[in-house]
Amino acid sequence: MKILDIDNPDMLSSAVTNLNTGGVIIIPTETVYGIACLWNNDAGKQRIFRIKKRPADKKLQILVGSIVMSKQVTDAFRGKALKLAEKFWPGPLTIVVEEASGASYGFRYPDYSLVQDIIHLLGAPLAATSANISGEIPPKNPEDYGNTLGEPVDLLINAGTIKNGVPSTVVSVIDDKVEILREGFISEEKIRNVLRS
Repeated sequence: MKILDIDNPDMLSSAVTNLNTGGVIIIPTETVYGIACLWNNDAGKQRIFRIKKRPADKKLQILVGSIVMSKQVTDAFRGKALKLAEKFWPGPLTIVVEEASGASYGFRYPDYSLVQDIIHLLGAPLAATSANISGEIPPKNPEDYGNTLGEPVDLLINAGTIKNGVPSTVVSVIDDKVEILREGFISEEKIRNVLRS
């Protein structure tokens, strides 16, 4: 596993090259470290499941660089989902929407310039989840990831210890009904206040 510090001049190009060639990398966000690949990289997504020992029924979230990018993935991103995104994005809110077919997607637009830069350079969203064995807490020292995950990734971007460490809040918006699936950095009260306004 290659490790590059976030201030390394080759860091950004190395991340983009790894992702464009089918790689799986670990990146810092404003909440926790995440493990990611290109959203359209099915082999990479399968590898993330193996690395994390993640149950097959737990979907990966989609990291986007704009609200428009979410709409390009699915036209189910509208109504209250759009209202929440306009208020809290970029930021620690994952918004789950569902199409008429039953296919569901969980979107997040991270408030972290490195992730935004990577997505904008790729011109495509990322498939991602927290960088830890499923059900365990991410280690505080990013250099420990090589020892704690099921198998190595291709690249780890080391930004030191993330001060926040609180995962994103996860909200389901299906048929314009809003359900808090996980309360994280953004409180349920703040979400309800936006919906009432």
